[in-house]
Amino acid sequence: MSEDIRKMIDKVKNFKQSVNEQNTINENDIEQWMSGECIPFCVALNEIFPQYQIAVINDEFEDVDEDAEYNFNFVHAFCYHPNNHNIIIDARGVRKLKDLYEDFYDINPIIDWDIPNAKYLIDNYAGKEFASEESFEYDISEYQSAKDYISKNIQKYSVNLK
Repeated sequence: MSEDIRKMIDKVKNFKQSVNEQNTINENDIEQWMSGECIPFCVALNEIFPQYQIAVINDEFEDVDEDAEYNFNFVHAFCYHPNNHNIIIDARGVRKLKDLYEDFYDINPIIDWDIPNAKYLIDNYAGKEFASEESFEYDISEYQSAKDYISKNIQKYSVNLK
């Protein structure tokens, strides 16, 4: 009888480990949300925290092409607290604006603080990444993954202004 119980306990442990491995978000996922799938992350963040505003950082073109579809190089989408533009929130959590500038030190950053909503962000920026060998079209599975991760780590993304 104790052998059967031991086998059952081992099965439960193996199952729990398997589930944990499947649902574990690691540093690679954070980096993916920072360098390619930032739009789905930003949309999920804005949905969970509707008080946050959406902004994007672009790299300014040195030579403007009048025939180009758009005259910016989209770099990164993030949220910010409307009461303090110096507090930004992205996949790395709540940070200072200067930290974002340090992440993208090698560009001429132009921040667009006036992104009205998630739909506008998707429609106007998805697939227009800066210096990307591939286009990151909006991926609903990345959005769902980000939403799940943010929900499980709500404190990491919550701004408490006092």
